[in-house]
Amino acid sequence: MAERGGKAATMSATGMASKGAFLPAKVVSGAIALTFPRQADVRRKSNGFEDLLKVDYEQPQVINIPDELNPDLPRFLFAAKDERSLILVSQTIIQQNIAFPDDIPLDMEWSCPVSVDSERLCY
Repeated sequence: MAERGGKAATMSATGMASKGAFLPAKVVSGAIALTFPRQADVRRKSNGFEDLLKVDYEQPQVINIPDELNPDLPRFLFAAKDERSLILVSQTIIQQNIAFPDDIPLDMEWSCPVSVDSERLCY
């Protein structure tokens, strides 16, 4: 216990007062994953993904993994030009990881580039 103006306040292990010590909760990151049946030749479709994502994403980084190995391992990934998003593509999953800016407005409208069009590339 620590004394403050004659009143006791409990302290956490870090020395912060437990009452009112935290900032309001906010979303700092998120992930979206689309799963689909195994597409062993997904690495051959990286050019189609690149065409779809070229406005907001850099060229893909291709990961040389034999097609026969674990289908869940990423075969290529795209980093967003603004460095806030990463798209990983495997033979069974497309996953987008997003880092939200600190100044994101509560009414912000945003869309996910991993859309129906990206999903069609896998079928």
